[in-house]
Amino acid sequence: MKNKNGKRKKNTKNRYKLIGTNLLCGVILISTGIILELKATISNVLLSNSLNLNISEVNMDYEEKKEENNQPTASDVAYQVDTSWAWPTASSYYITTSYSRGHAAIDIVPRNGDYNIYAASSGVIVTNSWKWDNGNYLVLRQDNGYYTMYAHLSQKLVNEGQRVEKGQVIGIMGRTGRATGVHLHYSVWNGYPYRGGATFNPFSFY
Repeated sequence: MKNKNGKRKKNTKNRYKLIGTNLLCGVILISTGIILELKATISNVLLSNSLNLNISEVNMDYEEKKEENNQPTASDVAYQVDTSWAWPTASSYYITTSYSRGHAAIDIVPRNGDYNIYAASSGVIVTNSWKWDNGNYLVLRQDNGYYTMYAHLSQKLVNEGQRVEKGQVIGIMGRTGRATGVHLHYSVWNGYPYRGGATFNPFSFY
């Protein structure tokens, strides 16, 4: 009985020891799980904050790019109509013949010997030709809807169909056609010259 009781006591002691060990392991496992879960939660929070920060940066970059894209490009500016007018000769000049019902143009002579002729506005050369009274002449269809004609030229420096910019040299004054001296016969039309277009006094545009 003693031995049996002694063995029983020993087994009970071992059993308690095993239970205690299991409890300790369980606590350790639970603690480890909590720590791991806590670390995962912290990592997720940090990752979420990092992602939110990156998304905010992307959104800011997008908005900046959007603003940049909303700015007019070089091609957009090129197609904006410039309604201002450039004088077709050198700034120092005198008028030999004014605009009138019988002379639907002005005749311009430079004072400083600069015989260059300048495009009054940007547009396309629609006529590069010769006529018995105009001599060598050019017709420019301007982007603003008007036509300008430049007559009595000694040289034409542009071709038909060519695009020119306001202030570009397009010819040289002369006395070709019906002219008594070197000058520019300059006229402004609201349609193609001589084909239904009406003339205007050029000075009304300056």
